[in-house]
Amino acid sequence: MRASPAQTRTERFSVYLQDADFVAAPMVSVLMWTYNDRPHIERAIESVLAQVVDFSWELVISDDCSTDGTTEILQRYQARHPRNIRLILSRVNLWKEGRITERLLRQARGKYVALHHGDDEWTDPRKLKLQVECLEKDADLALVYHNVEYRYGGAAESDTLAFPSAGRAGTLPPPPSTTTFRDLLKGRVIPTLSVMYRTAFLQEFPAWLSELAVGDWPVFLLLLRQGPGLYLDRVMGVYRQHAGGVWSSLGQARMAQAYLKTARVVANHIPMGAEDRREFDHGVWIRVLHCVEKQLQERQPGPALSVLLEHARRFPRQALANAYGYRLAAKALGQAVGVFR
Repeated sequence: MRASPAQTRTERFSVYLQDADFVAAPMVSVLMWTYNDRPHIERAIESVLAQVVDFSWELVISDDCSTDGTTEILQRYQARHPRNIRLILSRVNLWKEGRITERLLRQARGKYVALHHGDDEWTDPRKLKLQVECLEKDADLALVYHNVEYRYGGAAESDTLAFPSAGRAGTLPPPPSTTTFRDLLKGRVIPTLSVMYRTAFLQEFPAWLSELAVGDWPVFLLLLRQGPGLYLDRVMGVYRQHAGGVWSSLGQARMAQAYLKTARVVANHIPMGAEDRREFDHGVWIRVLHCVEKQLQERQPGPALSVLLEHARRFPRQALANAYGYRLAAKALGQAVGVFR
């Protein structure tokens, strides 16, 4: 297949660094994205090195032209661990061109792939071993994921989990132990840093993936079309949301737009029946409402109402049938009245 101009440009501005004595056939490929993560990148890498395993592994890190010293830290780690760490460096920032996700996913050589970000960390040294055991036990599983802790800003710790567990509050409703393609269509969220998937279930990378601002959700949809996912009710990672994060820095209005653009592309390329399409539209609407709720938490009633009304026009059936949206609209109006009194 002939490479597209965008693919050719991505390769032209990518540098691949690998030691000649690199591990030959890893069981697990850990794939890590990073950009300007200097305050967190060492903890992220150390959380991989701390894993207690009895199989071979590789850590492949994609750095998209960081300017804060992250790249130099990565090179020092590769020099210390030449058999296990490979680097992909961008000569220019390529994130807006949409091929950073695909560039890294294509580098996986392991039977299984674990996903990571340079501002997150794993907190359980048995994480990789536990997930490999699950996938080895059930050949039909597409992926395994787990609970994570949410930390906001520069907080050293937090009581908030992604999903409620053992008496601790969760931001999202608890997932079923078996997660399906339809669950994800409905708006189920899977924390990226918690995922390990079966490489054989993602051999092809559709060209439309490069059009997306939200890359993990469509990849998980492609995987769950091949088989179910398994949820482990165990907290094994920390997901950081901070102003310096690539996703967090977009702001809630642009996040909602990114979800909408991603939804349009996915709906055009992943086959769905009529019922699945209704579930999918509902899931997109719920994601938009989560953005609106965060705007209200930040006391931004005007922008929240703007996002709510714009997307209600696009999803009228979901907007009319969902009480969550009405509650947020009332809250936004109440905040706005308080602002202008």
